Amino acid sequence: MSTDFDILPDKVEVIKYHRFENKDIQSEGALNELISLMFDHPERDFYVFAEKNSKPNTLLMKANKDGAILINEVELFYYRHPKDKHSFVRIPRDGGEFEWEKELAKQGPMFQRAKLKLTAHMKRQLEALNKIALEKSSDSFFLELKPNLFGVGLDLNKLFRFVRQFFGKRR
Repeated sequence: MSTDFDILPDKVEVIKYHRFENKDIQSEGALNELISLMFDHPERDFYVFAEKNSKPNTLLMKANKDGAILINEVELFYYRHPKDKHSFVRIPRDGGEFEWEKELAKQGPMFQRAKLKLTAHMKRQLEALNKIALEKSSDSFFLELKPNLFGVGLDLNKLFRFVRQFFGKRR
């Protein structure tokens, strides 16, 4: 007896990833946005595509050298998808299974895909910065309700900062 469910995969895996090209990371701001995105989404994969014979991205190489980003996996034989200029397809060395893949591999150009990861050191640094920012924002009110004179205390350091910020914004 045959049913529609005779051909079932053993496993279905959903992977979220972010794809960038070298041209997307051309400033310190863009690199910092990438690092922030990698920190906020550690469960996702991050890839950068570059033409095989192009110059390496100096910002990514510096981040790798400085220990912020790991680039420990580079794959070749990627080509820009003919129908979607923002996607890449991997075509094996032999030219692929379909005629369009063989034609695409002949025409080129070939791209390489580098997998990016945040280093443990950078993760700790960003966690510490987030914790400091959170503590500063939660520790900003100058009135305290504690056992003080009549149950209310005044933190003069916080009051001074509050007044300075308040009048600084009004200018």
